[in-house]
Amino acid sequence: MKRIIIAAGLAAMGAGLSDAGDYDRPAIEQLHGSVPGGQDFNNLAAPQAEPASDRTNLTSPVRWETVTRQKSDLKVETPPRSGKEFCARLENYNYFQRLILGVENRLSFKNAGGLGGGGVCWWHSRLNQRQIYLTVFRPELSKPSEKRVLEIFSGYFWGDRVVEIPGYDNFYDFSMDWRELLQGKLNEWQLVDGLAGAWINGLAGGTSMAPEKLKAGMDILFEEVNNSKRIVWQKLQLPGITSHAWLVTQMSREDDGYTLTVVDSNYSSAYTVRYREGKGVLSVPGYPDFVPYTEFLGDFNKIRRAQENYCSGR
Repeated sequence: MKRIIIAAGLAAMGAGLSDAGDYDRPAIEQLHGSVPGGQDFNNLAAPQAEPASDRTNLTSPVRWETVTRQKSDLKVETPPRSGKEFCARLENYNYFQRLILGVENRLSFKNAGGLGGGGVCWWHSRLNQRQIYLTVFRPELSKPSEKRVLEIFSGYFWGDRVVEIPGYDNFYDFSMDWRELLQGKLNEWQLVDGLAGAWINGLAGGTSMAPEKLKAGMDILFEEVNNSKRIVWQKLQLPGITSHAWLVTQMSREDDGYTLTVVDSNYSSAYTVRYREGKGVLSVPGYPDFVPYTEFLGDFNKIRRAQENYCSGR
């Protein structure tokens, strides 16, 4: 019965979705794949944070809001605009960490929608993460039809293939034109995960932990971000049953802990967060104290296979 319900939910996700049984696997994968490293970031400056008061209150319904394309002194990468360029970029994997820092390379709208208007932060972050790794833009071609956009989203939903987006040269402009459709698909993704039990199971986790345990988790995160050059998805367990999510794009080691650069779906620009050893929580202005949990690392196995399959023979 559970499989039938999940399959029905998947059918609602639109064109191109298949193999519903595959989604019956646990949503929180802990497999650890090998991703080639790249050069370290050298003195990469983080953009200035907007005032915390500009962030959405996580305990109230989230309004639909467009991300502003602000000027920044931060040097970021341009997205690949041919298959050849995409495949060449794989030789330097921290390219993707730089790419996501550009506002023009992310969704054009902030976290919104969802059940009860409470937002879709988990899925907003997962879409931003996957599209960075799995997109080739083809601006010289005609813009896509709605059917083609549904197929593109299907590629991101499954995360198992590289997609080409015709008629655009960045994800901001693409998602601006198709924001209503994409928001609807994020709402459905949340629903599918709810039917599969992944979302409810994912709400588990303490809102504080022993300082040594949090330090161990941050050390592992540093390995993933700084050494494996990954954009890492984290669940932020807040008091009560509330949770949020962000993407960690960069980390630097400090004398008393780490500095993280994060992309937060409630927030237009990337910003920095300090973790100090000896604490059992993270503290970020505008949010209650929380514990970050690293999840979905198994996605990188699938992403890497998709990239290799796309580039084979090119």
